[in-house]
Amino acid sequence: FSGLMLFLGVAAVSVLMNIGSASAGLLTWIALCLEVGVPVLAFSHFAGGLGLAEAKRLLRVYVVFFSLLSVYAIAAYLVNWNPYIDFINSTTQTGRVMARTYADTLRGMRAQGTTSHPITYGALVAVMLLTYYVARLCGQVRMRDMMAMAAVSGCIIISMLFTNSRSPLMLYFFALLVFGVSVGIVRSLKYSLLGGM
Repeated sequence: FSGLMLFLGVAAVSVLMNIGSASAGLLTWIALCLEVGVPVLAFSHFAGGLGLAEAKRLLRVYVVFFSLLSVYAIAAYLVNWNPYIDFINSTTQTGRVMARTYADTLRGMRAQGTTSHPITYGALVAVMLLTYYVARLCGQVRMRDMMAMAAVSGCIIISMLFTNSRSPLMLYFFALLVFGVSVGIVRSLKYSLLGGM
């Protein structure tokens, strides 16, 4: 909690220091909250000792939020227009807002949702997806749960592909490999130590 308060305090100071371009400072603060504050808040909720039922309920909220963010990123990529980023850029004439759509670069339009950079966006949704896997696969998994996991995974992975960057995919697949190996080790230890119980 103190880390979150420190983050919000630093962001507030940044807004006050940019008081001459108040809208740019405010929108930078909002972008920081979305890109850093939401993941920190999610981690602090899960690490804060919530009960399993409360953590799963909170996870559902995050899954819906990031699934909608992925749908927005895919739609913005397909129509080659991100109205959120364009709005942020239109609020200042100084060029101090670093968010851009990257449509004018060699790679062309890149999915980024509401974040300032496609790699940040890809890492954000990759971490969210892996958190979702850990929470879902630690309990009993029914067929309905598997279909929901496939839908959420498909949406988020497609949006990661549309970032036109290898970094989010490498993060996702490497972390998925570590997760799979960890689960395999735990299961094999359980089987060998407890005799398959």
